[in-house]
Amino acid sequence: MADLKVDLPHPRQRRDFDFLAVVDNVYSILAGQTQPENIERGVAPGEPGHVRTLPHVVINDLAGLLEYLDGIPNDREDIYRLAGELRVDTNHLFHLIEATELLGFAIIAQGDITLTPLGKTFADADILARNTLFATRSCRLPFFRWLLDMLQADHKQQIERNVIETALELQFHSEEAKRQIETAINWGRYAKVISYDDNNEMFYLQPGDVTSCNLENR
Repeated sequence: MADLKVDLPHPRQRRDFDFLAVVDNVYSILAGQTQPENIERGVAPGEPGHVRTLPHVVINDLAGLLEYLDGIPNDREDIYRLAGELRVDTNHLFHLIEATELLGFAIIAQGDITLTPLGKTFADADILARNTLFATRSCRLPFFRWLLDMLQADHKQQIERNVIETALELQFHSEEAKRQIETAINWGRYAKVISYDDNNEMFYLQPGDVTSCNLENR
């Protein structure tokens, strides 16, 4: 992504200001900057353009990050400090950050992550309100629109997992397609927008699903 010349003399002190400035710069480059929503969300599988995958995170971990940001001054933190504060590895941290951006719960700029009003609302909400807000934001994602449209188009409003997996393998390698499905199941269940039967390996819609998605007016 970038070449950085580090000319700090040895031995280097990890708590030294100049050293931390380099670390902050590295995290800033890796995290990037939050783009306008239409760019951040990308396009649905099968459409021309950049297909944005669902970050592989569970909702409890995502909620933990938002709650942490909600509890610090200005709802803002240097990204390089978060891994230690939250006790998560760097890869997982970047997946969490990506999820907050994708859902509109936080923005990234100059190596910092800042909670948005939506993110603060989620962090302060009870479980039911969190479900509803997460559903509303998930339904704006091209991946979920694509999956919901496929279910809506089926006369039984159900599709076998292997059908979805085969479609995704046209876009991603096999392992990534499987990860996308697992993440979609986890997010869809939390949001109550998609149901999944583990025994029959079947995605389906049932009464009460997609109540926060207003499929007719997306």
